[in-house]
This record gives sequence, structure tokens and C-alpha cells, in this order.
Amino acid sequence: MVGQDLGTVRRGYQRRWLGLLVALLPSLAAAQPLPGLGMTDPRIAVSPSLPPWNAVVRVQVPGVSVCTGFMVAPRIALTAAHCLYASRLGHFVPAGSIHLLSRYASGSFAHHSLVQSYRVASDYDPRAPDATRGSDAAVLVFAEDVGAAPPLPIAAITPLNETILALAGYSRDRAQRLQIDPACRALGLVVDQSGAPLLRHSCAGTTGTSGGPILHQGENGGWRVVGLQSGARPHERGGVAVTGATLRLLLN
Repeated sequence: MVGQDLGTVRRGYQRRWLGLLVALLPSLAAAQPLPGLGMTDPRIAVSPSLPPWNAVVRVQVPGVSVCTGFMVAPRIALTAAHCLYASRLGHFVPAGSIHLLSRYASGSFAHHSLVQSYRVASDYDPRAPDATRGSDAAVLVFAEDVGAAPPLPIAAITPLNETILALAGYSRDRAQRLQIDPACRALGLVVDQSGAPLLRHSCAGTTGTSGGPILHQGENGGWRVVGLQSGARPHERGGVAVTGATLRLLLN
């Protein structure tokens, strides 16, 4: 993968495109078309016990959200920051109310953990989520190994346009099974209103996949995270993700 030059992207187009995104929280009426899927649905179910999918976890805040996350160390996971914000209360939820389930499938799971502490990217503003979507990420820290291994490495550079990717997550319409879009593509970079980069992609994923990893498989067969799912198109397949470079800065 080769890094992209942000200077080649026009801000006016970026803002119009970002204005069509919706956050992937469970707030849309069931009768409305699901965001991020479009007219065709390429998603398939995978086993959460097999790599790299065994590093993908389900993140739940009762009464607030059901999202996705992924392990980057035995006691550290990443997810979308907007999943941790209780809009009705006007603040982020306490760490102890965030539940993580590893290898979740059809109501069963290998391990349940409560978050000990967490940190949201400093530039993310939950009151202006679209304007700061490029920083929509949070680091979750646990007191013990959560039993989801091996952790996923994060790529430092952004994939070129048309690079084949995969998105994994627990979509609202198929919430009991881990689903992936195995052959979507990178569509270039945009920037949010704060100037933070975002990876635009064609991956199918709807409500519940927020915080899920956007993955690229290298020539040696290994998988690396190139983005963290943040938002989706309302009536079309695809969305945007926090870049791997931003995630690495957050972890450091």
C-alpha cells in the first residue's frame, strides 16, 4: 500500500460527500432503508473463532448503543467514540457501563469484560460529530486479557484507490452473527471540517458496525487494520473510516 496525498482532494467535494453520511447508531426507524448497504448486499457470516475475525469484538452500552470494536493488544481495544456518548444525557458514559463480548455468536460468547478506563481522541466533539468524524475513535482499556487473540496490527499508511478491503462488524439487521463484506474497495481520502483525514470506502455495513475494522490482506496473507468504521451513506453502499495513521497516533 502506498500513502495518498491529501493535497489532491478538493475540500468542497469532501464536505458535500461528508454531509451525506449518518452515524451508525441504532436511532433510525426500522421502516427506513438501512444506511451503508445500497441495492445489493455482499455481506457473509464468518466464524468469530477464526483469525482475523477472532480479534473483532462486540461493544455494548445498555440503553445507548450496540457497536463493534477490535483488539489491538490483549487488554486494549478500539471502537468508535460516538458509540460511547449518551446523547440523551449529554455526556460520555462511565467506563464501567461499557461491556465487551469476545467471539460473540447467537447469544454465546467466549469472554465478557467491563471497561476499566477509556480515552477518546482529543479532537472528537460529540456535539459536532460530522465536523470531527476523522477523530471518531476511542481506546478501551481492560483490567485483564479479554481472550480475543491475536490482536490486529494497524497500518501506518492509507491504501491506494481500488485496494481490496474487508469490513467486519455486528450489523443491526444481523446482530447475532459477525458479518463481513469481503471484497469492498478503498475510494480515496476526504477530510472533515477540522481537517482530519478519513478513508472513504465501498464496504457494506450498517448500524452496529461502528468501530469495526477496515482490513487489508497483504501479499503474505497477513491482515492489517487500515481504518475504523465511523459513518455510512444513507441510501448507498459504503461509508468512511478513521484512518490507520490517526489510530496509531491515538494509541501512542
